[in-house]
Amino acid sequence: MLEFLCAALGGGGWAEEAGLRRHGIGGVEVFELLVPGAAPLRVRLDRLEGRGMNRDDATARIESQVTDDERRAVAQFVVGNGGDLAALEGVVDELWSQLVALNAERG
Repeated sequence: MLEFLCAALGGGGWAEEAGLRRHGIGGVEVFELLVPGAAPLRVRLDRLEGRGMNRDDATARIESQVTDDERRAVAQFVVGNGGDLAALEGVVDELWSQLVALNAERG
């Protein structure tokens, strides 16, 4: 499932497959569902450093983004991404099941 979601984000049609409706607001395409990933600051910094970014630049990048609280305030679900890939796959599989069930309830 994680491979599907990652691949689908790069192409069109994934929102329709998930049963999500698209909306346009001020010329910007907006979806009815927002699902940010969340990881502890230490984990995010370590991951950015692992990709070659120095700690100060990694910290500056994170501090320039919206806060975790701001993300949570507009999110319908939050994907915990503080563990390894296997843990993330489990979380995404569970989320997908919930989204499919919600879509079925809507008809």
